[in-house]
Amino acid sequence: MEKNYINILIQSLEQKRGVLSSILEENEKQNKVLKADELDGDAFEETIERKAKLIEQIELLDSGFEKVYGHVKELLEEERDRYTLEIARMQQLIGEITGQTVKIQKQEQENRNLAEAQFANARRKVKTAKNTKRVASTYRTNMAKLNVIEPQFMDKKK
Repeated sequence: MEKNYINILIQSLEQKRGVLSSILEENEKQNKVLKADELDGDAFEETIERKAKLIEQIELLDSGFEKVYGHVKELLEEERDRYTLEIARMQQLIGEITGQTVKIQKQEQENRNLAEAQFANARRKVKTAKNTKRVASTYRTNMAKLNVIEPQFMDKKK
């Protein structure tokens, strides 16, 4: 029975490693979207949604891992020699997961910086468009005033 719990822990870690790999891929896709000259808002939003689903999977895996680990924690500590291979495998997986997590954090920071730059650029474009519209409106108003000829009286006496 305990062996089954330990195998479940290993499977959970392997699944988490797979989900983290998927997040790494989504971050790379998001990075490409953010590096484009024009931000594709739909593609950016899609990557965010896919990552949110993957994060939910990680939260479920972590929750399940903690529950199962709670059942076998004492056993693993007491009979460490009996489960040496399994413990070594879990330690290896945890090391890989930690490495992936660090890489994800680095990607997230880079993507955040790119997103802020894209959004600042979009704000500048909106501000420029507003200014251009205001200037054009003022120009039209002023030009319309130039074409208006005030009524004039002509003196017919000469």
